[in-house]
Amino acid sequence: MTVTTPTNESGAVYNSLPAKARQAVYWAYTAAGISLGAVQVAYATLEHAQPGWLKVALAVFTFLGGAVGIVAATNTNKTLPDVEPAVDHSHDVATIADLIGDTTDTTPEPAAEPATYQAAADPTKEN
Repeated sequence: MTVTTPTNESGAVYNSLPAKARQAVYWAYTAAGISLGAVQVAYATLEHAQPGWLKVALAVFTFLGGAVGIVAATNTNKTLPDVEPAVDHSHDVATIADLIGDTTDTTPEPAAEPATYQAAADPTKEN
């Protein structure tokens, strides 16, 4: 598999963060988002007005989402891994009998023709 390291000529901070630090940032951002969302839902459920601090916190959280996204995007591999070509299995169609090893023909016999009733000729009558 080919892995490339993101580079940036400006030496931005997001390229110098080790993987563990980025993971901590992502978890902290996730926890903050869940917490703020839960508080907002609680205020809405109680039909109370949202306090000013919650409005500010949600605005700052949304603004920081851009920076978190940049960190994530710049640390994503830019090249695809080397993979084996896909194998075409469309011609490999198996029946249930093939899968279980049963070769007994389970095709039902055609139904017999229904019998027709013909009345016996009456011997007292002439044809």
